[in-house]
Amino acid sequence: MSSSTPTSVLVLGATGFTGRLITRYLSTHRNLDLGKSVERITVDVTRYKEVERAVRGKGVVINAVGPYWKWGTLVVRACVRNAVHYVDLTAEGVWMKEIIREFDYLATKTHSIIVPACGMDSIPSDLCVYLSNKTLKLHSQDDIPRQQLMESGADYYLSPGPTLSAHKILVGGFFFMQPTNRAVVHRTWGLLELYAREGKNADASMRYGPKFVYDEFLVKPTLGAAIAYVTSLVIGLGLLVFAPPFRWWVKRQMPKSGDGPSEANMETGFLTCTNLTQSSSTPPITVQSSFKGAGDPGYLLTSILISEAALSLILPSPEGTALPYLARCGGVLTPVTAMGDVLVERLRRTGHVEFESTVVTMDKAGRKKYM
Repeated sequence: MSSSTPTSVLVLGATGFTGRLITRYLSTHRNLDLGKSVERITVDVTRYKEVERAVRGKGVVINAVGPYWKWGTLVVRACVRNAVHYVDLTAEGVWMKEIIREFDYLATKTHSIIVPACGMDSIPSDLCVYLSNKTLKLHSQDDIPRQQLMESGADYYLSPGPTLSAHKILVGGFFFMQPTNRAVVHRTWGLLELYAREGKNADASMRYGPKFVYDEFLVKPTLGAAIAYVTSLVIGLGLLVFAPPFRWWVKRQMPKSGDGPSEANMETGFLTCTNLTQSSSTPPITVQSSFKGAGDPGYLLTSILISEAALSLILPSPEGTALPYLARCGGVLTPVTAMGDVLVERLRRTGHVEFESTVVTMDKAGRKKYM
């Protein structure tokens, strides 16, 4: 943002397991020289006046206190009223809908940037779609005559004789983060489309287009593995709902507040998010974009994602990047509409995240070829 933007960060929930990881990451960050400037404060997030005193004058608030439906609204209200930016780790779609309804308009007046779901939910999904869209735009075929484009989509267009092709079919099942990720990606599309149609968005090239659809699932290596996964998922959910002893046992196995995996387990974890995007052009262009994260997704990687998201809003943007137009307007936004290329580049520089986005074609044997 502008040079007048405060650069102080307030981490709420810093004594919890994820909160401790966030503060540890920030304390050793290459772009921060905290020295003795770290201040510890006690805030009761159920008391609005305490929250407002804590956030006033800050650059950005990282809220790691959930569940957000219960504890998050007062924090967002204080940030919006005091023109402070905000990021969190929510996966609660109902709560996100409520803060959009209550605070989006006011945030555009105070220029406060409110970005929920800045962890494993839903940065990887949102950024992969964004990168696929950028790659599609770079490989547009608008200069080729339409008739020739239509002919090039015919079967065996370049083949001297008929050849069968076998396309690999992806199989899998329901991904538990799908509802939140899908909702966030759809909001990104809606914001970009709305502002482009109203002529307000200087980044109109970012829009995904009126025919955009999105969904996601958990990929399994074989059909048998997919069936086994879905079957176990249905049985497990059924036991949770209808078998109180099983529900009690599951709760006993869950980490207690403040607990988490060991350092060794966090370091060996990883996350791969792959997006396949196909254009509505004739013939269609297919792009594959991937997000590869090193570290336990739910804890270590999430602490990096939300920290870099917060810093994207208050520190100078990496060379060659700038915050999107919507960030300059404020509002309840998404990782892409608030941070865009700035967040992509900041995550690349951490050494924990790799991005790749490329056009994909299929050879005659049904194998992928990358351009």
